[in-house]
Amino acid sequence: MRVAFYTLGCKLNQCESEALAQAFLSRGFFIVPPGAHPDLMIVNTCTVTSKAEQKARRVLKKAASDDPHAVLIVTGCYAQMARNEIGKLLPNAVAVPVDKKAALLDLPQFLLTDCYEGESLFESVCRFFKGEKRGKDPFAFESAPGLYHTRSFVKIQDGCNNACRYCRVTLARGNSVSLPAVEAGRRVLAAEAAGAAEIVLSGVNLSQYRDGAVGLSELIAALAPRLTTARLRLSSLEPDFVDEAFAKAVSHPAVCPHFHLALQSGSSTVLERMGRHYDAKQASEAVRLLRTAKEDPFLAADVITGFDGESDEEFDETLRFVNENGFHALHVFPFSPRPGTPAAHPKNPIPERIRDRRAAVLRDSFRERLNDYRKKWGSRPADVVIEEVEPLSDGRFRCEALSDRYLRFRFETDKKLKKGDRIGNFFSGSLDFFS
Repeated sequence: MRVAFYTLGCKLNQCESEALAQAFLSRGFFIVPPGAHPDLMIVNTCTVTSKAEQKARRVLKKAASDDPHAVLIVTGCYAQMARNEIGKLLPNAVAVPVDKKAALLDLPQFLLTDCYEGESLFESVCRFFKGEKRGKDPFAFESAPGLYHTRSFVKIQDGCNNACRYCRVTLARGNSVSLPAVEAGRRVLAAEAAGAAEIVLSGVNLSQYRDGAVGLSELIAALAPRLTTARLRLSSLEPDFVDEAFAKAVSHPAVCPHFHLALQSGSSTVLERMGRHYDAKQASEAVRLLRTAKEDPFLAADVITGFDGESDEEFDETLRFVNENGFHALHVFPFSPRPGTPAAHPKNPIPERIRDRRAAVLRDSFRERLNDYRKKWGSRPADVVIEEVEPLSDGRFRCEALSDRYLRFRFETDKKLKKGDRIGNFFSGSLDFFS
């Protein structure tokens, strides 16, 4: 049987899709790209913005059109929030909510041993989910590197205790839960032993990781010194979580000098209306602490433009904030009211043309800084992980690599490198950045 995967959204979804693909592959199923006529396609969706949901619908419609006989399994946050809509949209689709997503790990074995003679694949999949309490463990996903990524994503947290007025993900994922620290450590070290050159700690709100007295800072402080061949990277962080203890923990050489803050705005008044738990001054302090932890780290942030009532002055505060704090990249999201959230019906909506213009201004604001950063660190030896290797006709190799500072580049070399190799102090002399 041919199985395809399409993943939208966060690193957590990537982690879960990787583990699902490994579960099918290990039981003899063929993993194929979307569009390669799969019998079964699993689409892992996102609901963070209306555009994310629109993209999910486009992917599903295209898959149904390209392969009308394929069974579509739709999971992730969008599937959690729109099960009925998915059923009406596509008759050959099965919507699997987030709280049953882990059950998909058992689906390969079920399809091998428990299908009835004459039963269609769609009927088998539907029966798999009927009448049984499956897939309640959010930490059942455990992946190894090499199938889709050279990196290993280790899920240590799920859900969120915040009540941000714009966010629908909390409604889909529920309250924060954490993997026990001992098990988190075992999985990280197992990923390294399996050959992972980089391990990414992932969660819906990683900053809320907590196992008794062990928070994220303590976990990193315990894990980083135990790594010998792999480096450690963190997914998105809350600005108010970054303190002296965290800065000390991530100063360890095994932790990548790359941090992504879920900033959302640089205006304290907008942050307050959003229901965030910090102001612009606290966010600036987080940036300062991260810069004390690492030499010139790569700093990225999420920013929302056009939130309910955002004035020109408040937007200017955000623009000034990202420039003064020197972010090298921004993920900019024009605000879209999400059903079921407190901000679903804005009192003072911002016209789309203004919202989108502000987003464009922010996206342009860091270009020069990013180019300067690439020139600076691209001219020095780097700690890289090889992601792709292409043999050339002259006997050389064209490689794509990811540096510890999250810089992606291409280079050509005489060395016979392989996907997944980690090379410290590597310098090719000719780097071509591509993202």
